[in-house]
Amino acid sequence: MASDFVLTHGDFRPANLLVEGERVTGILDWEFVLSAPRYFDMGQWVREDEWMNEASKTAFVQGYQEMSGVELPAEWERLARLMDIATMMSFLDRCEKTTELDQSMIERIKSNSLFVKR
Repeated sequence: MASDFVLTHGDFRPANLLVEGERVTGILDWEFVLSAPRYFDMGQWVREDEWMNEASKTAFVQGYQEMSGVELPAEWERLARLMDIATMMSFLDRCEKTTELDQSMIERIKSNSLFVKR
């Protein structure tokens, strides 16, 4: 997973997309761009379970594979969620006091961990 580094957005989520109808017309907030494993952005993309249903996942995979020319492995979501666990854990080390954001990250880490264990 770590050997396949690509240009990643760093904050890839629906709030940073401009959409017209069913077409993405732009991507905002590039200040966190970095070179990272391809699963880095995918992890954040699937983090929000309430809107990421099976149809959305299928469309995401089809679009990703079509645009990148890379076929994702069957376990792509598991790899993405593992990457996202590491990303969220890095946020928890930024201050000594536990904040509301920290609590939210801890709950998401637990949720991702349960998915990965399946």
